[in-house]
Amino acid sequence: MQSKYILIIISVIAIILLFCTSVSYASDTITVSIRIEGQHSTIWNGTITFSNSTIVDSNGKTHNLDKPTPLGALAQASKYGNFQYEVKSTAIGLYLNSINGESAKGASGWIYLIDYSMPMRSADTYPLKDGDYILWSYGGLNSKPLSISVSSTSVFVGEQFTVNVNYLDRGRGKPLYGATVYVGNKEFTTNSNGVAHVTITIEGEYQIYAESAGYIRSEKKKINIIQRDTTEPDITVLHPHDGDTFTTNRIIVNGTAKDQSGIKYV
Repeated sequence: MQSKYILIIISVIAIILLFCTSVSYASDTITVSIRIEGQHSTIWNGTITFSNSTIVDSNGKTHNLDKPTPLGALAQASKYGNFQYEVKSTAIGLYLNSINGESAKGASGWIYLIDYSMPMRSADTYPLKDGDYILWSYGGLNSKPLSISVSSTSVFVGEQFTVNVNYLDRGRGKPLYGATVYVGNKEFTTNSNGVAHVTITIEGEYQIYAESAGYIRSEKKKINIIQRDTTEPDITVLHPHDGDTFTTNRIIVNGTAKDQSGIKYV
């Protein structure tokens, strides 16, 4: 009888452990945004949902990461972006050596930021949380990311709009002088306030981003350049005397207006 109770207790414990493991696994599945900036172009930008990951280093050794990490996020993104990457095993953890043939060299290599801040941990051990923004970029350790804001998402052909460029330093944006702002295939330069004044004369949808030597390329935004409607409307007016109508593309109205104080305006 006692052995029967022991078996029942062991079974209950096993069920509880199994349940806890399932709950833990579910809670470790997260959704994050990730952007990968190479030396000359954006390699990938998107959102992924993942949990654990498997990394194979340059020596063929397999590393199982049981929690969501920046390196695991990159490995997951590679499945969608079809880019290649190489990881080396070091004494302080796994190190991302190259993406699409862009390999670490000298003082330049691949670094990662979380919500535009640099964690002091290797990319295979930093614990991500749901909603994190991951930025992988090629550059030096002191490279600061650029961020842009556009004064409007839609303007008329020939109408001026502005693009503000800031570099992020410890989470705070500071204007950057001399940054190049790309609007389609056109280039503009920011002034001392980090502002570029832009006028586009051809309608269409344009992609906007900013670059500057020694900084991480900004995110990309879009703006629509549309034609102004210059068509004059046809207006039909009922003649007040005989019910006749006439059509015109221009009408002039003369009259007076009176505000609540009784003052008349002609």
